[in-house]
Amino acid sequence: MQPKLTVQERLKDLRVVDFKLTLKELAGRTGLSRAALGKYEADETAKDIAPLRF
Repeated sequence: MQPKLTVQERLKDLRVVDFKLTLKELAGRTGLSRAALGKYEADETAKDIAPLRF
């Protein structure tokens, strides 16, 4: 069983591990600022990602 990731951990994992992007590169691709993206990754108030249940 894989450990539960927070939304922030999953966002950073996707950016760094899967896509190998810096915040600056992601900002250029998305049109969002580096500061905004950094805040999404650093925000500790979001809930854990739970598996989808149907």
